[in-house]
Amino acid sequence: MLAGGTGITLIYQMMRVIRKDPGDKIKMYVVGGWQYSLGFITKSILRDRIPGESDDALALACGLPPMIIRFVVQPNSGI
Repeated sequence: MLAGGTGITLIYQMMRVIRKDPGDKIKMYVVGGWQYSLGFITKSILRDRIPGESDDALALACGLPPMIIRFVVQPNSGI
C-alpha cells in the first residue's frame, strides 16, 4: 500500500479493517517517506523495504495526483 497526502487516511482505514480479523494472513508493508527526508518515495526505497513481485501480491496506491501519476500512470503507459 502506497499512500501520500490525503490518501493516508484511506489506506490507514483499510489497514485497521484487515487487522481486525485475527484469521487474516494478509501481510502489509509500510514505508514512511519521512524517514527519507523530503520528496517522493523512490523505486530504490521501495525495493529496499518491500518484497519483490509475486502472483498473489496486490499493490494499492492512494494519494494526490502527482504521486498517482508517478507510481501508477507513468509506469503503465510507457511515458
